[in-house]
Amino acid sequence: MTRKDYDEVLVPAIEAALGGRADIVLSCLPVDIAESVHPVRDMKAAMQLATPAKNDFEVVHAHGLRAAWVASIARKTRRFTLISTSHNLVPASSASKTGLAFIASQVAGMIAVSPAVEESLVAVGVPKDMVIVVPNGVDCDSFAAA
Repeated sequence: MTRKDYDEVLVPAIEAALGGRADIVLSCLPVDIAESVHPVRDMKAAMQLATPAKNDFEVVHAHGLRAAWVASIARKTRRFTLISTSHNLVPASSASKTGLAFIASQVAGMIAVSPAVEESLVAVGVPKDMVIVVPNGVDCDSFAAA
């Protein structure tokens, strides 16, 4: 992502989600998320996120669909603006459709790192107008052939 992409895409999206405010403070909260779906561990991770969110967070940015799943559960107990980034193609399975329907009902928007990832999200039912493509941060034009 270039600085221009950050300034023109992400900052306005976050400010819009916060009602146009510019007094944004970014922080990071590590949350222990299991590699695969596990109801008890997922609930513990959601509560780990939801507890500080009651006082400290207005926006949560979840990186990856596992993090988005856990953050979506946390959002059921505490309202905050949730944005998710999907880094990988989504398999076209009924489990993906069910999980992403729940995530889509909780997020303000989803970032896909490529058009292919965007297409895989839309293919399992995520509304296209909810997804924005923001490529990963390498500007290939910056590297000249030697």
